[in-house]
Amino acid sequence: MRGQVRFLEWLVERWNVQEQCFYIGGHQLEIEPSDVYFLTGLPNRGEQLNLAGTRPGGQPLDSLREDWCTRGAHHSKGIEIKHITLPELKVIAFTVTRICGAAALHIASGSQMRMAIDCYQGTIFNWCEAVSAHMKSQLTKAKNGRLKTFGYGPIVVSFALERVPMLIPQQLTVDILGPREPKLIQWVAVMARHPDEGAAVVRFSDSYFHWLEDQLFVIQDFPYAGMDFRGDPDMVLP
Repeated sequence: MRGQVRFLEWLVERWNVQEQCFYIGGHQLEIEPSDVYFLTGLPNRGEQLNLAGTRPGGQPLDSLREDWCTRGAHHSKGIEIKHITLPELKVIAFTVTRICGAAALHIASGSQMRMAIDCYQGTIFNWCEAVSAHMKSQLTKAKNGRLKTFGYGPIVVSFALERVPMLIPQQLTVDILGPREPKLIQWVAVMARHPDEGAAVVRFSDSYFHWLEDQLFVIQDFPYAGMDFRGDPDMVLP
């Protein structure tokens, strides 16, 4: 899904840097932490994070390598995830790099490694607010031409398709998920980069964008109705 470059470019063109939101067909559309939560299922409570910079304090990089990696593991820009000794921590570190929108998913920075260790040891972070803020920052940099690699393609594409149904390609059939499945899953399944990764490979062709030029867009205010969060500590029922 990271390969949907044309569609991402179309969305970035509609990103308003001053107001930090999309303008699609005259409608204002803001990505909020609740969107990230319903799309990904990431925690919407816990300690606050800033994904844009270096996390202060904690173990230095060399000490992290010595405590958590195999001998001889060294990389000038961080920790290669394949050298982490604990399988559980390895999975968490890879997930953290994805959540942080990193360009090199196989390398965790010192800050990302410390986040992964904290998660492994039981700390709960409010990832939804952190991802929402960092995603807006990356969209602004992309709009201003200061970002070569955008790390939140799947979330932004899924957000647009959920909130603006007219953007869904007409030939696309989407499976109905279970009530507790994050919404992102249904879009990843049909927008994989290779045929063996999903049910189909969706292409956003020139004819699709020409067709969009003549459409009237309607915004879906809350497309997440019907999801069942009983038992989820991040979603307190009334």
